Amino acid sequence: MQKKIGNICILTIHKGNLEYLKRTIRSVDIQSLQPIKHIILAKGICNYQIQSFKKENREFILNKNTDTSVYDGMNIIKKYSRNRITIYLNSGDILLSRNTLYYINKFNLFLNLNYVLVFTTLLRVKNIFFNIKDLFFKKETYLPHSSFLFKNNYFNQKIDFNIRFKITADGIWMKKIISRSRDLRKIFTNIVIQNLYGQSSIPSFKTCVWRWGENPLSGIKELLKLLISKLVPISFYFLIIFFRKYNFFRK
Repeated sequence: MQKKIGNICILTIHKGNLEYLKRTIRSVDIQSLQPIKHIILAKGICNYQIQSFKKENREFILNKNTDTSVYDGMNIIKKYSRNRITIYLNSGDILLSRNTLYYINKFNLFLNLNYVLVFTTLLRVKNIFFNIKDLFFKKETYLPHSSFLFKNNYFNQKIDFNIRFKITADGIWMKKIISRSRDLRKIFTNIVIQNLYGQSSIPSFKTCVWRWGENPLSGIKELLKLLISKLVPISFYFLIIFFRKYNFFRK
């Protein structure tokens, strides 16, 4: 039986391990309500590797520019969702359940009226899951781009990610989108599982330099995180830095 098509456009940036992209695609393909478009900007893969993933509502853009950052890619790909309800679901991230898009689709009226919706993202490292606490979810600083939905209208289309900010560009971009919207609505429901292996999650000497360049205090905090990450296993590292803001469980 052919699945119904909703009005949601999913944008995916892929770089690296093809298995991560496969997880993301599988989570989209099992949806009871399919996206009107799933656009994937992929770097480091060839045409023959994507043949089995091609569908009528899925489009691949093969990026041969080796210098393209994630935020560069997000700027490139967003033009393909013009005037669509849009969500970024980057490679490795997955929709929480087969009915996630069906659930989101219930909020179409708000999104078409230029509201921004922010749901919650369930963070994962190995078999440990982190769920944001209600108190911190309500704060204006909680803006996970993987659970950020907006109508990519003419004005929002013109708002780019500032690629000078190597780690915080998504937060700055989301605040600009919100400032152009009718209002922000937060909904305390998980819609995405995000794996914690990106450059903004795991500290390194490079991220310390980037953070320092953006804000010296952030640079010092990043250095402390780097020291902790070198002293304990990665699972314990996240348990330490998330203990105030997140509840956790094992599965």
